[in-house]
Amino acid sequence: MRAGVVAACATLLLGCGFARAAEAHTSHRSTGSSKSGLPTIISAPSHLKPGQQAVVAADVGLNAACRLSLSRAHVRTVNSSYGASAGGALEWVWTVPRAAKSGTSVATVICANTRHRAHSKIHVSGRRRGDKAAATHFHVVSIKANESPLVSGLGGAGYPPYGSVMVPGSDWFGGHGVNVDSNGYGDNDNGRYQCVDLVTRFVAAEHFGPTIWGNANQLYQDAPSSSYVHHPNGSGYIPVAGDIITLAGGPYGHVVIVNQVIGDTIYVMEQNASSTGRSQLTIDTANGYISGEYGLGVIGTLHAKANTNPPGSSSPPPPSVPAPTVPPTQKAPPNSASATYQVYGTGSNGLFERTGPGTYSEAGWLPNGANVQISCQTTGSSVNGSDIWDLLTDGYYVADYYINTPDVGHYSPGIAQCVSTTPSPSPSPPTWHAPAGSSPGSYNVANTGGDIVYERSGPGTSYSKVGSLPAGAKIEIACQTTGTSVNGSDIWDMLTNGDFLSDYYTNTPNFDKYSPPLSQCEHS
Repeated sequence: MRAGVVAACATLLLGCGFARAAEAHTSHRSTGSSKSGLPTIISAPSHLKPGQQAVVAADVGLNAACRLSLSRAHVRTVNSSYGASAGGALEWVWTVPRAAKSGTSVATVICANTRHRAHSKIHVSGRRRGDKAAATHFHVVSIKANESPLVSGLGGAGYPPYGSVMVPGSDWFGGHGVNVDSNGYGDNDNGRYQCVDLVTRFVAAEHFGPTIWGNANQLYQDAPSSSYVHHPNGSGYIPVAGDIITLAGGPYGHVVIVNQVIGDTIYVMEQNASSTGRSQLTIDTANGYISGEYGLGVIGTLHAKANTNPPGSSSPPPPSVPAPTVPPTQKAPPNSASATYQVYGTGSNGLFERTGPGTYSEAGWLPNGANVQISCQTTGSSVNGSDIWDLLTDGYYVADYYINTPDVGHYSPGIAQCVSTTPSPSPSPPTWHAPAGSSPGSYNVANTGGDIVYERSGPGTSYSKVGSLPAGAKIEIACQTTGTSVNGSDIWDMLTNGDFLSDYYTNTPNFDKYSPPLSQCEHS
């Protein structure tokens, strides 16, 4: 199978705020070569987040000249350059800006040879105050994927009509696959439903990584190592459901998707080859060598790093959320409220809950779209550029990148930041106290810019967070001492509850020195 790329790139100033990729929405596709009813959008993301690759694909007819228009209320419309569809379909690809603003945009496919237009809404879960304009590159790609003539089953009697569904997505990959479509009768070199088309749609639906461009026999070498693990044929690796097996032979090769492996048989899904959309390969389980089909030899297997299927499976692991066995080392600040959000952008893989904010042990599983109750947010291992993790009310953590919170890569307004439950590094019992006979003073939290300020277990930023106070909150200061410098002031206030607060964030009379009549703390 071969794929052509139209050299058409234009710089877009995106006044709309695109965000992280979520479950791809696939609409009904054209079932013939007639221009009637075209263009028709094949697939488009329904939800996106900053930093994600966005792809809109459409059936437009052979040799049609079309462009994509992105519009949003109160922001100027952005248009791509025109692309020519040598293979009957076009894709528009761009990367969502990191500073994207939240909102809903409308993607419209416009072709020069017809007044009919196709529309799709794309919701953005970006920043509340994102940039109205952010530069990015916009690529127009012509889908022209001709299957190798060595592959039997291309056209011919008994082959389903062009565009018809041979295997619905609900019938494979545990009910989470994509439709396996027929490429029609005859030697249809320009047919839309080539073998690489199945892989492209499947990868997009499962969010396994970026689209892999090229002929079928080029996919193995072109798949980015950041998203895929490459297993050469005969390396000992046994494929799992969702893996991609590439084959060589003829000008363009072939590619299939693993549905299930039982013993020495690999059950695969394919387009533009068998008349049923299904086939089988044989593997030597001793060394992992896979025998090819249709006279083609296997190059190797691509395993998406986002694919969590265990060996022998045909579906993602079932949901399971056991009770925590180890108390969390963090908690929500006192008097904070939990917030409800949803899992986004995981496809059928779902999202693992973990015992800590990073690559800790898997403790549970949540399907895409599931509601989650977030107690607070903290930082941990980076996931697609975001180091924010959400502590749920069940005591487990999930990567915030896969939750539809307002901000990506930053703490989200309205969600508390977690505080530590680990012992304070300060001596126990505390070594500070107010002098005998001294009286506390009443002041307020100030100079925070509207944000909260943390109470700590000692006079410095190295001490653990033990609480938080909103801007303007009334405080009772028992005494003052010195500690870590904050914005030029090393004065810290011990409150009557025993917690410490940087004096910089209070309205005491003096900025960087003791404020009479407040007493100075004594060491016990």
